[in-house]
Order: sequence, then C-alpha cells, then structure tokens
Amino acid sequence: MNKRAIMGIGTLIIFIATILVAAVAAAVIISTSNVLQQRALLVGQESRKAITNAVDIISIMASSNATTEEINNFEILMRLAPGSDALQMRTFDLQFISPDFDNAATLAFSFNNVQTEMGRVNGSQSVVRDLDGDGLDDYVYVHSRSGNEQLFFNLTDGGITNAIDLGVDLAGAGATAVLIDLEETAILTNDSYYGVVEIYGRTNETNAINASVGFAVKDFGTTCTFASLPPEDKYCFEIITGDTDYVLNDNERFKIKYRLYPSNVLNTSEDIQFIFNNDKGRLTEAGARTPDVIVSSKVKLWPLG
Repeated sequence: MNKRAIMGIGTLIIFIATILVAAVAAAVIISTSNVLQQRALLVGQESRKAITNAVDIISIMASSNATTEEINNFEILMRLAPGSDALQMRTFDLQFISPDFDNAATLAFSFNNVQTEMGRVNGSQSVVRDLDGDGLDDYVYVHSRSGNEQLFFNLTDGGITNAIDLGVDLAGAGATAVLIDLEETAILTNDSYYGVVEIYGRTNETNAINASVGFAVKDFGTTCTFASLPPEDKYCFEIITGDTDYVLNDNERFKIKYRLYPSNVLNTSEDIQFIFNNDKGRLTEAGARTPDVIVSSKVKLWPLG
C-alpha cells in the first residue's frame, strides 16, 4: 500500500521547535540536578562537621586553698576528637555552670590600645589612659610599704583597683638602682577587669618609678597566665604541643585557662559543668565535682575518680 507524507515549512518549523524545547528542558534538568548535587554535598559536609567536629577533654585541674577551702583557676587539657577537622580557637566558646553561677567565655587574643609611655610614677597620682571607658583619664600611683611597694590605679568611674605588688623595696632606691620586673598582671576591682600592666626597668628614685622604666598598659595580656587573664568572660590557652597559632590540629594539645572572680569561687562538694562549642561542631561536655576535703594546692576535677 502506498503512503504519502506531507512535508513543508510548517512541519519543519514544528520539528525544529520540538528539538529546541527538548534541548531547553534538558538544560534546565541538568542545571537543576547540578545545583541540587552541590547543595546536597554542602549539607552533607556541614552535617558531618556538626557530628564529628569536637574536642576530647583529657583532664580538668584547678588551684585550691586548704585554709579557705576555695577553688579557682581552672586548667583544661584538650585535643581534637578522632575524625574532627582542625578547630579555630577564635570561634571556640566555653560555658561554665555551677549551682550559683552560669557564664560563657570567648578567647582573649587581642591586645589593642597599648600605652607604653609613662611619666614618673610615685605617691602622687600620674595620668594614665582611660581604662574604665568613661571618657576621662585615669590615674596610677605607688603606695609605699615596708619591703614591698604596691601599685594602684584610681579610676574616675571604677574607683580604686586591687593592689598590685611590685615585689621590690623602693625605699632603698637612689644609691643603688632597683630592678622592677612585673609580668603582665590584671588590673582589677573585685568585680571588674580593666586590662593588664607590665613594668620592666631600673629605677634610682626613692619610692618612685623613673619615667625611663618600661611601663605598658594593655587590654589583654600577650601570654596566657592567670595573672593577666580577664575573669569569667574570657579564657586563654597555652600550647602544650603543636604550632604557635590559634588553630587546634591533630596531634596538638592545648591547655585552656579560665578563672572566676573571688565572689564566684567554688567551695568543697560542688557540682560543676564545662561545655565547649565550636561554631561548626558538636558540644563537648565535662561534668565535675569539687573534692569533699582539700589537702593540696591543686586538685583534679575531671575525669571523676
């Protein structure tokens, strides 16, 4: 049987249009599948990080006083958890929970607003930069004590700070220059932190610090010590093994240091908890209990037993 097909411009246009529609549809499907694949990979990576990125707590130690039965100055030794990616400590948070106190802390790594030039400091008040943030200059002076001079800051808004022992007797300065070697030490009142002070140099003035002596006031300390650490709202870390950066990698161990204000120190037989969290990772928790009896200057709080 003979069959005839009608072929013309209209049919050709329809044929070409069909091919174009199919091509566009295929391109849309391929593009959509690529986008969905990329999103699925990103979601998978983020999910894996949320599950695996964490730290292992090796131990928690604290300083203790057998006379007052007070516990403070916590040292948390940690490393990366197995399978975890490297963690940026600048985005690493610590939360401390006790029966009467709950507070979160971030890393103290900045030491901006450094003042390194001071005039002569003696029993009269010498001007120092604004430490309490009220827009007015604050003051510093030396208080003479037999055998051990003390440094005080007089803040226009914050009041008189806690005494800072210089560890030297300036009464004998003059004939023999006296070396002052004060490491970074926190400037504190009982419930506030105003930075750190560092002094190094020889003074030959009686009960005074020469203007030529190095005298630095900073926001935070450049080294991780309890003497320079802002209490409660900040922590610092000491590298036990590893590179000198802010990243915790495999085979590295960091010791986090954290301390409380005197009004919040722990006593015996108290349950506490540390919670550690990175911006992209799971929480790590460590529960601890202070000892019933304190017999040494340092106690182990975790692992229990």
